[in-house]
Amino acid sequence: MVKYELTKKEPNLFDLRAYLFQMLASDFKFSTELVKALNKKYSITGSLDEIDLDILSRDQIVSVLENQNALPKHIFFFSRKEEFNLADYKHYPELFTDIEQLSFEEDSDNGLVVLEKFGRQIYNLFTNNGVGLLDDCSDLNLGVDGLIEFRSSDDLSGNWNYERAVGGQFVKNGLKGYLTYPVIHFPDVYDRDQIALTNNGLEPKYVEFDLWQGNDYKITEILEEDGCMIRYMGDLRDNEEFAVIACKQNFLAFSLLSKRLKEDKNFVLRVLDFTAEDACIFRFLSSDLQKDEDVFDKVISRSPDSLHISDFSIYSLEKFVGLINQDVNVFSRLPYVFKEDKDIESAYFKKKKELLGDEGFKKFMTEYNKLPWH
Repeated sequence: MVKYELTKKEPNLFDLRAYLFQMLASDFKFSTELVKALNKKYSITGSLDEIDLDILSRDQIVSVLENQNALPKHIFFFSRKEEFNLADYKHYPELFTDIEQLSFEEDSDNGLVVLEKFGRQIYNLFTNNGVGLLDDCSDLNLGVDGLIEFRSSDDLSGNWNYERAVGGQFVKNGLKGYLTYPVIHFPDVYDRDQIALTNNGLEPKYVEFDLWQGNDYKITEILEEDGCMIRYMGDLRDNEEFAVIACKQNFLAFSLLSKRLKEDKNFVLRVLDFTAEDACIFRFLSSDLQKDEDVFDKVISRSPDSLHISDFSIYSLEKFVGLINQDVNVFSRLPYVFKEDKDIESAYFKKKKELLGDEGFKKFMTEYNKLPWH
């Protein structure tokens, strides 16, 4: 079972001193602001090698960090095999302020973790045992099967990039994205994977299978509380009834089901009947099911908010014109970029006029022109 070799603690004076030094040593704009603040309030000047933060009390450090909105409630760092000198703030392990996201699979010793730096939108990617994979990203999302979606903080183009990590290292399948949106249907695991603080460190949240084996009521109770617990239930991940209970509680449980269920069109249609409007199950479907008209039409009618602009790109504009002709309400569920398309908008107006008549259509257009995409 995967274990994260992370330590979480409330920072003491030594930790805060090291944290302040690491902020000063960073290349971000707030580093310059901190230097000015230290000089103005406490007459601390000089290069990183020359400054002496030992002269600062805890209250003084807290004051400086609070003024920069950078005082951490907790710090996280990877446990070292060797001891480090608490008084040597310049050689502390790298400190982080939050666990942003996790990804791990059942029966695996490998996991990924996105850690936040300095309480800001700066993220680093590590393996569960502390091997660094990506530094300082402005966006960093984890997907199923080791997929990673990110934008580097120093890439002014804002391009999205994609990698896959297997066994704690990247494999060769990088893709390039665009400034405004990703180019693939990224199956983001969001908050699916969780770890809990135990006496042995940070480990996945789980309960022993023996505690519920053979007890359908207990299984149902557990899944109704946390659908993603199905990942630890072995063959039950292929049980349609338990899978439905899990997905009702948390649509992300769908990504943990058996391959057979995830590729069963009838089961997918059943799940789509009860998922919330923002449930992103579409991202976890096989390419064949994503292109299946019955599945896509169900998503459009049931969970349109779960779709990203890139999800619509697998269909032609003619597809949406046809859908609007069948059901005029489809138009209201399309992203703005499609509502702005002249052919789609024209089909929508034509259908509305047909339904409302001339006078009703005039009143409708008066209200329509007030909508936000105009």
